[in-house]
Amino acid sequence: MQEPSHETYPVRYKLLDALRGLAALAVVIHHVAAVYIGGFAVMAFFVISGYCIAAASASARRHGLGIRGFLWRRVRRIFPPYLLAIAFWAALRGVKILTGGANDLARPWTEWLQNLTLTQWLTLLHNPQPYPPHNPTLFVGAFWSLCYEEQFYLVMGAMVVLAGLSAVVARWAVVALLLAGLAWNVASPDRVFGLFIEYWAPFACGCLVFYRLCELPRSGAASATRATRMASRGIDVSLVVLAAAAGWWLYERGGMPAPLPNGDELRSVPAELLVSSLVAIVLIVVRRWDALIASALLFKPLRWLGAITFSLYLVHQFNLQLATKVTSKVLGAANVETIAGYTLRVCVLVAIGAVFWFCCERPFLNKPLAARA
Repeated sequence: MQEPSHETYPVRYKLLDALRGLAALAVVIHHVAAVYIGGFAVMAFFVISGYCIAAASASARRHGLGIRGFLWRRVRRIFPPYLLAIAFWAALRGVKILTGGANDLARPWTEWLQNLTLTQWLTLLHNPQPYPPHNPTLFVGAFWSLCYEEQFYLVMGAMVVLAGLSAVVARWAVVALLLAGLAWNVASPDRVFGLFIEYWAPFACGCLVFYRLCELPRSGAASATRATRMASRGIDVSLVVLAAAAGWWLYERGGMPAPLPNGDELRSVPAELLVSSLVAIVLIVVRRWDALIASALLFKPLRWLGAITFSLYLVHQFNLQLATKVTSKVLGAANVETIAGYTLRVCVLVAIGAVFWFCCERPFLNKPLAARA
């Protein structure tokens, strides 16, 4: 996307690629080594999604794309790789059946329909859970966040319509939903119903980062007014207050809840809000050094990992056994649960994700609107 104004920061934020790669790596390590950092990584994903989808909706508004064009670009980008991942999962389950394993494909047609349309959240409406991955309808637990992302797209599509009348109205709608989401989180912190409002706060933090950096003029810019400076400071202060309040709430609740006996996590709303607000604050603070960070030696592999993040996220969890078998063959069964074993398993999953990206995601990448025009 092109920079909308020389008095704002460019929309292209290279650090997001590295952050996305780190978050993807954290989710994989979470599932490989039972290090409970995946939930925090998903909050970083939601913040990044908020920034990127807010940027996409602003671009759609500038190019007169409308809600239909905006949503079609989202559907074309997300659903083909997702459906191919479901096919990949089904093929592996078929192999499992042929080798004498349980039949995981024997699911009601309603569950197949929900998984093919990313509407697994409908189950949670009448069967709320303490944490979204506990949804029994999910074929793959990691797909829970995509159910929320789908709803974010729909809501932001509505914002495109509002922005056709006034971009300021759309921003205030995001803020109003942020307040509603925080109220919902306070009222219902220990169970989820699958509705977007439950995770709107982390997503809205990313939207606020975009508005702060790319739509409001910098304080020293010629076009900066008292109103825009107050809006920028308001975003900064709001994120700091949110982080402080979330930290206090987490302290009052006695810190992070212990995992369940079976190893499953429990949701911690204050921890999610704390991580989301801190990620947003860091993204605002370090924006001016983006070019310097992007020139660092470590940035290139993280940027590459960020490019295949969606594919890695789609296919890693149901290939955990395969990665374990490969590691056992290479290092021996006794070394599977060692540092070398964990590292090799992560590398196997990254390799599978890279192949899936090349074959199943890359063909569906959207072209920039400016190039299409």
